[in-house]
Amino acid sequence: MIVKLNELSSNVRKTRKIVGRGPGSGIGKTCGRGHKGQKSRSGRGIGGFEGGQNPLYRRIPKRGFVMYNQPITKIVQLSDIKDIEGEITIETLRAHKFFKGKVDRVKILNDDSNYKPQNTLGKNVTYSQSIGK
Repeated sequence: MIVKLNELSSNVRKTRKIVGRGPGSGIGKTCGRGHKGQKSRSGRGIGGFEGGQNPLYRRIPKRGFVMYNQPITKIVQLSDIKDIEGEITIETLRAHKFFKGKVDRVKILNDDSNYKPQNTLGKNVTYSQSIGK
């Protein structure tokens, strides 16, 4: 069945439950929360608390290492930058709109076995198997 915009019901929004307005409303006094206890309080619950059981985030082992100040690396194909004249630096690539924003280093992937880059950044250039380093 296909839903059409002109066939949507006009009553799309659910009315908000008004609580704490006397016993006749059915949700007065305690507002449907019951008496006392952690769940009746405002801002209730402790995230990850499992009633004394060892919580999931403590049961599962930590894995690996997260480097928070990791340098941002962008990847550029060598075939895309063949036409750029002069020395190829991060500023040159940014001027030719290969990327924008903060970039700490650029890795150039050589996808052409017959072309060896002459004027690139030097450090992060990969070569094809046939060329070698």
